[in-house]
Amino acid sequence: MQVTKIMNADQNPTSSGHRFTQEELQREFNYMQAERITKKLLELGRITKAEFEKIMAENRRTFPTVLSPLF
Repeated sequence: MQVTKIMNADQNPTSSGHRFTQEELQREFNYMQAERITKKLLELGRITKAEFEKIMAENRRTFPTVLSPLF
């Protein structure tokens, strides 16, 4: 999987074609799954907005990712 960041003409790219390891891809997947489940719990009213924020902060610590800041 290769991700390309779309930039304005006046911006310089910060990295040149980063290739993800299997471990990095797994962390990205785990983070996205945790986020999806947490959002669903919030939508269903099972957790409060404050709880959602705490859980997501813990998810970011548990699953350090490269892509998550983009979402």
